[in-house]
Amino acid sequence: MSEMFDIALSRALTPDELATALAEILPRNLRVDVAEDLSVLPDEPGAIWALVGRTDDPRWPCVLNCLVCREEAGLGPFPDLRVAEQ
Repeated sequence: MSEMFDIALSRALTPDELATALAEILPRNLRVDVAEDLSVLPDEPGAIWALVGRTDDPRWPCVLNCLVCREEAGLGPFPDLRVAEQ
């Protein structure tokens, strides 16, 4: 089973910065895939498979669109809250 969610961020982050932050809260050796374009993501999702985008709101310039957050990520019943906390 997996979850999907979106989170608006108060500062612009690159896909690499987001992948690093997400990897810090996951068990070791789980793959995190974050890109700006769906075509760049691998065909088979890792523990987290997400897109990062920009918004027109200067207070919330970035959005994380998590397309897949697998149970193996160990983020509990509300993975969006755990990611937002990070």
